[in-house]
Amino acid sequence: MDNVPTLDNIEFQPHVTLPDAIQGQIKLANGVTVSVVAGPRLCGDIDDDTWEVAAWKDDGVWLRLAEYDDVATWITREEVNEIIRRLASAA
Repeated sequence: MDNVPTLDNIEFQPHVTLPDAIQGQIKLANGVTVSVVAGPRLCGDIDDDTWEVAAWKDDGVWLRLAEYDDVATWITREEVNEIIRRLASAA
């Protein structure tokens, strides 16, 4: 699949409620929004390049990203990119 965004395409900002944390989102062509966060009190660490990821459809339905949860936690950069690829290819 060509032109699928990656973690590098997400513009991160300071987290709105957690000091020293960051957050970013990207909306895929199919309408899925992917949210990526990392920092203190989150399940991702900026220094370790691990991330917490969630995603939802335009209608607000959250997508299951982990076996028992809508949120994937402590995942690597490559795992984030794989989730984005998988979500981008979903109809």
